[in-house]
Amino acid sequence: MTPHVRAALAKIAEGLLALVQVDADGAPYTQDSTPPDVTSRDAYLRIHRVRVRAQTPGWSCTGKIRAVTRAAWSAYVDGETTAASARPRLAVVPAELERGQIERALGIQITRRRHG
Repeated sequence: MTPHVRAALAKIAEGLLALVQVDADGAPYTQDSTPPDVTSRDAYLRIHRVRVRAQTPGWSCTGKIRAVTRAAWSAYVDGETTAASARPRLAVVPAELERGQIERALGIQITRRRHG
């Protein structure tokens, strides 16, 4: 092995060591290392595409890497959680119903046609 090859391998080893020692809390999520609450790589990529198009801070696309900072991901999850809890509740209907009560409870008006 020539001295140039050894020096190059030493530099590569230093770079790999630096990558391994990076604090995991500061590393961004990517399509290859998705957040723990994402069900699949495809789901992450769909969310990421929408956020990058909306130019949301913390969401980036560099080459083939689709990255999001941990802070931006937390903000996204918090926003989705808040939106989900703000959804309207369903109408409560008693268990034993007479004809038409479900429709009235839901605000549906039924008109019957007379044949004649």
